[in-house]
Amino acid sequence: MIQNQITIDKLAAIFQGGAFNFHFHVGIIKTFEKYNVWPDYIEAVSAGTLASVFLAMRKTKELYALADRLVVEQHKMIWTSPFINEQSGQISVDTEAVLAHLGIKGNVGTIWQLVTNKKKVLKKAGDQLKKLPALADNTPLFELLKQHVKLADMAIPFRCRFVCYDTGDAVSVGPEDFDDDTEFCKALWASATMPGFWALIDSIRLKDGTVYRNCADGGVRDNSPIMSAVEYIDRDETPTHRWGAVAANCNNDFLPEHYDGKMNLLEAVGRTYSIIMNEMGVSDFKTFELVNRIAQANGGTTTDGKKTYRYYNFSKIQPYENELGNSLSTDPKALRNRERLGKIHAEAYFAAQVA
Repeated sequence: MIQNQITIDKLAAIFQGGAFNFHFHVGIIKTFEKYNVWPDYIEAVSAGTLASVFLAMRKTKELYALADRLVVEQHKMIWTSPFINEQSGQISVDTEAVLAHLGIKGNVGTIWQLVTNKKKVLKKAGDQLKKLPALADNTPLFELLKQHVKLADMAIPFRCRFVCYDTGDAVSVGPEDFDDDTEFCKALWASATMPGFWALIDSIRLKDGTVYRNCADGGVRDNSPIMSAVEYIDRDETPTHRWGAVAANCNNDFLPEHYDGKMNLLEAVGRTYSIIMNEMGVSDFKTFELVNRIAQANGGTTTDGKKTYRYYNFSKIQPYENELGNSLSTDPKALRNRERLGKIHAEAYFAAQVA
């Protein structure tokens, strides 16, 4: 129970996406554990899924150990690629490796091939490009999930989101939807798989036989699944429950630290991802806060004619603008700093609750 001006006896926690801002969530979870606060419900997407599923299992020691490993091993712990170089936490495309994969020799050889047999060379390159599912392979992430996540260990109600690219639908699932650990891990994997950078997850099977194909990051459709958490709370038929909600938002708009007016391919991808995720999160928060204020003014509830919405004691834990830096950076100092900032902003949340 959290006691403040409005006493809360039930807490919903929403963990948003944000690429390698995962460590910001870790800092928040460490602070929650410090105050012995365990959510009664968790809704997550993308990077938030990876952190909060351990919270849902109460396996926080394993989460902290994995976060420490990521600082040391950086991206190699969760993805590999023959096409990407990394230096000081910054990633860039290895052009020569990409050309080699396309069957095109570098330098003078490239010009000679194009002059003597342009159609053949371009056709071969096009055929090879069609076979390239992504720039990197995040199978190591899947293996980590299978090692640590078990349906039998889920202790707190939990749901995550992924997008099915065949239908375009955002799919919300929880452990109750599965009877197989591997399929559940595939859903978690898909929730955190950035399309284009990593390959789509080929299929996810639910226990009722439903199969979703070509799945990826749930943040593409809903990077701050706060309304899903609201729907869960509104299904609570115990009127005496006083719910609160806290949203951990680790997306903040950024420009690369070394920005000189030009961006390479991966920086452009990262910038696009950051802008989209940030704008969706802001839009979701504004919509919810508007409904929440109307409910408060109406004595605790409001309706859209079809559904009744409660008023919630709602808070956000989020960084300041540009505070977390490039969300694709895995520089060890950046990762540690994100965890530190997660703790600082979570401490501010708890300070406000008892003020």
